Amino acid sequence: MTTQLTSRLHLRVAAIVGGLGLAAAAACANPAAGPSSGATDPLSATYDGALGIDITKYVATTNGAFYFDSVVGGGNVVNTGKTVSLRYVGHLIDATIFDQDTATGTSALAFTVGAGTVIPGFDEGLLGMRAGGKRVIIIPPKLGYGSVPRAGIPSNSILIFRISSLTSN
Repeated sequence: MTTQLTSRLHLRVAAIVGGLGLAAAAACANPAAGPSSGATDPLSATYDGALGIDITKYVATTNGAFYFDSVVGGGNVVNTGKTVSLRYVGHLIDATIFDQDTATGTSALAFTVGAGTVIPGFDEGLLGMRAGGKRVIIIPPKLGYGSVPRAGIPSNSILIFRISSLTSN
């Protein structure tokens, strides 16, 4: 099984089992997988130029995630309790892709915001987004996987998700 597919399966498992996701991640961790800069604060991290991130243009959430809407959608606003369907690509700060659901033949990720089925920073970073929009979310380790390494994600990694929201009900 490829690392990318393994990582995708691990993210889906984490999304399904919610709070148990970290335990599942620890059970299948690969501590040597992927690069790590050692940066844990999104404000002081150095982002690969290919990501096009200027953190000064991002909005900080209450708990320390950051987001930027590259396209503001015209649909419903994402709130806690809403079911969303979206596409995403997950990057590390060096632009390494660790997960994506945009591959041909895959279905969009669907879940209820705030139900604990995804990492906390993912939930928090989606709040206020409009369906049909595009958003970049930067998640510090404390709202991601923390000190638990995963296949393709070193411990204490800042995570960057490029999101395309399809629906919000």
